[in-house]
Amino acid sequence: MARLSLAFAWACAAAAVTASSAAAARLPAPRNAALHAPMTPFAADGSVNISAIPALARDAAASGVNFVFVVCGMGQFDTLTLAERKAVASAWLAAGRPLGLYICVHVGATAQADAIELAAHAASIGADAIASLPPFYERPPTPEALAAWLAPVAAAAGSGLSFYYYHIPANTGVAFTMTSFFPAALKAIPTFAGVKFVSTDLVDFAALVDAYGSASPQLALLFAPEPKLAGVALGATGVVLAESFFAPTWLRMCHAASAGNWAAARAEQAWKARIVAIFAGYPGVDAERTVYRKLIGVDMGPPRAPVGALSEADYATLVAQLDAEGFFSQAPAPGPCVL
Repeated sequence: MARLSLAFAWACAAAAVTASSAAAARLPAPRNAALHAPMTPFAADGSVNISAIPALARDAAASGVNFVFVVCGMGQFDTLTLAERKAVASAWLAAGRPLGLYICVHVGATAQADAIELAAHAASIGADAIASLPPFYERPPTPEALAAWLAPVAAAAGSGLSFYYYHIPANTGVAFTMTSFFPAALKAIPTFAGVKFVSTDLVDFAALVDAYGSASPQLALLFAPEPKLAGVALGATGVVLAESFFAPTWLRMCHAASAGNWAAARAEQAWKARIVAIFAGYPGVDAERTVYRKLIGVDMGPPRAPVGALSEADYATLVAQLDAEGFFSQAPAPGPCVL
């Protein structure tokens, strides 16, 4: 696959998105989000491989994804320059918008000025929404201080883009409950639209649903912890898949639970747990990256350091383990599931 220069790719993607945005309004946020957080494709020399993104977007749409959360933790945003982050976001907009994907650009950074710059760029290319995690080195002392820090970031994207908070306390060290943060966010951020909840505090999530699940318009309460099936019972409005290849099993799980067939739903959850356990047997996240080579013929390249790359011998073993569980022969994704 030929690799475009970063500057040329960014310019082309931005132009394509600007043209498409002029012709059509931004998509509404999906009520029943199946959220994919794509990994950033890299070339062998470590540079960003923009030319791989259209194939990744097609795979996401075909897998049943409807919400793409780009340049986030799975995408190693912390290893990317601002120019690289803008290029990746532009490429996803250009590739994903024609496929009907809702594109949320993560703009979080430790420097507020960088986050503001990225938010303004996301608006300029026609993103549907932005998101930010908190400053994770100089941490805010209170939920109100966090909301005040995020407010200028959200404002930089304008009033037309929704703002989502990226709650991942295990990585950021910012562990305010969302039930304490939401009142501050709703007061300080007019475009506040919900949370990507990557926390194991299910009591907090349940309280959040109880307090805000029937709000009008309903805030997005996007559930990431495992088991995903718990999100159905707790009242999530969407699920954070992370990888696109987990969309079909999630949709089958959700449809089964919605129909009251909990045995089938639990069987899907158990299958996913076995797949996750296989991936967990390899270091870092490179095992997940490598399977796109077999799934859709895209070489994602090695992850950026300090994450280690998978050896070819380990790749062969990984493929055999996954194949034995039927990972590469899943049935096509059913339609969207209403939570």
